[in-house]
Parts: sequence; C-alpha cells; structure tokens
Amino acid sequence: MDHAARVQTRTGSDPGVEFARLYDREMPRIYRYLCYRVGSRVEAEDLTADVFQRALRRWPLVASQLESPRAWLFTIAANRLTDYYRQGTRPGASPVSLDERFDLAANQPDPETEAIRREEAETLLANLQRMSERDRAVLTLRFAGGLGHREIGQVLDISEGASAVALLRALRRLREMYEEEQDDE
Repeated sequence: MDHAARVQTRTGSDPGVEFARLYDREMPRIYRYLCYRVGSRVEAEDLTADVFQRALRRWPLVASQLESPRAWLFTIAANRLTDYYRQGTRPGASPVSLDERFDLAANQPDPETEAIRREEAETLLANLQRMSERDRAVLTLRFAGGLGHREIGQVLDISEGASAVALLRALRRLREMYEEEQDDE
C-alpha cells in the first residue's frame, strides 16, 4: 500500500481533497505574505504558485505527520523567499506603485483619507525596509500571514515563547521608528 493510501486509510479522507482544502484556506495568506516581502503582485503570484507546487509534491509524504500544515506552508514560503533573494532579486528592485502593492484602488475612500492611508503605507514600508530580516519576517508572518506565535516559531525554528518575544521586540522597534519620525518633524 502506498503512502497516500495509508494516509487515506488512517485519516479517512483523500489526501488530494485535504490538500485542495488547505490550498483554498491558506493561499490568500501565503500570497499576501509574499506580496509584502517582494513588493510585486506578479512576482508574489509566481512565488505562491511555486510554494504550492512544492507543497503538493511533498503532501502525500508529510500530511499525516504535520502538527500545523499552515506553519509547514509558511516554512516552504520562507525558504522559497530565501532562494528568491539569493537569485539576486531584492524587494524594491523594480518600482511598484502602492496601489499595486496594497490594492488600494479596490476601495478608495475620499481623497483626504486616501492621502493619509498612502502616507502611512509609505512610512510603514520605509520602516520595514530599515528593520532586520528577522524583524521583517516576524512582522509579516504575523500580520500579512496571520500566523500565531506557535506557527511563527515553527517557521523560524524557534520556540513559541521566543516567537512572542521576537514579535514584541519587533513591534517595539517599529514604534520607536515612528516616534523618532514624529520627533524629527
């Protein structure tokens, strides 16, 4: 009996159906995480597709052993992102409008509110680029990916407690950056 059949016998469900459910549930989070990290919807789409292709190939082998399939997917995404950076592509390498990056055109409020939102987004992006890779990873996994402390810990290979502390410290550093900007004005 092959591994996929053993998983189906053990779990009572088809691994392909399980993966399809996982894809439907997690694809938007993976895409959003990658989009924040690379700054381009087109590149994020390509990377997201690659993440799920890699995951699908391994799914029959690991499905029954996973504590958190979401954390496993984000680990694949983080590794794919590392490969992407090693290939010489860096965030911001090609200019991308904020409308494209954050899809602000979808629900445009009045011009004043839009200008404030755009300025806040630009400030956030600038501050994120000044942060360490680990701080950026923790913040984007939490807020773009929607992961909890346990899952962030699994992705970054740290404990749940260390993940919580890393997030708290990253948020504190981000707040300090905002406060410094306010003092300079």
